[in-house]
Amino acid sequence: CWLACMHSIQKFWLSKGGEEGAVQSESILSHLKTLWQRNNICDLRPDAISYNLAIEGWAKSGAPDSAKRMWKIYEDMIHDEVKPIQCTMGRLISHLVKTKQRAMVERADTLLKYMESASDCDLLPNSLHYKNVIEGFLAMGDVVSAASVLRRSTRAFIRNKNVDARPRAGMMDMV
Repeated sequence: CWLACMHSIQKFWLSKGGEEGAVQSESILSHLKTLWQRNNICDLRPDAISYNLAIEGWAKSGAPDSAKRMWKIYEDMIHDEVKPIQCTMGRLISHLVKTKQRAMVERADTLLKYMESASDCDLLPNSLHYKNVIEGFLAMGDVVSAASVLRRSTRAFIRNKNVDARPRAGMMDMV
C-alpha cells in the first residue's frame, strides 16, 4: 500500500513535467530507498515501477544531462538488485539513442545485448528495441554496427523463435 502511494506521488510529479518533475520523482525514489534501508520493511523496498517512474521523469524532462541521469538510476537499480523489466529497457534504449552520442548509443546496444541474453521471456527485446538501436547507429553514420544489430534481430527471430524480434520491412530498408 505504501509503495503504491509513493508511485502515485511520483506520477503526480511526472504530470508536472520538466526538470522539476524528474528531480522530485527521483527524490521520492531516493526517499523510499532510505526508508527501506533504515527500517528493512519489505513494503517500502523500491520496485521496478519506482525506478521506471524516476527514469521516465528524466526521459520527459528535456534536461541536457537526462541520459546520464537515467543511466545512473538504472545502475542503482541493478546495484540494489531490482530486476529491470522490458519497459525499463525500452525507455532507456529509446532515450539513449536520441542523444546521438556514441557512448550513449553503445550503452543502448549493451542493454539490447543484455535483453538478448536474458533467460526471462518478459525481458526479451522486440523489433522496436532493435529499430531504435539501428537508428542510433545510423544517425552517427555507423552502418556496420547498424547492420550487425539487424543481423542479431534476424537471429533472435529465427534461432530463438522470438517472434517479437522479427525484423520489420522498415528496418531492412534503413540498413
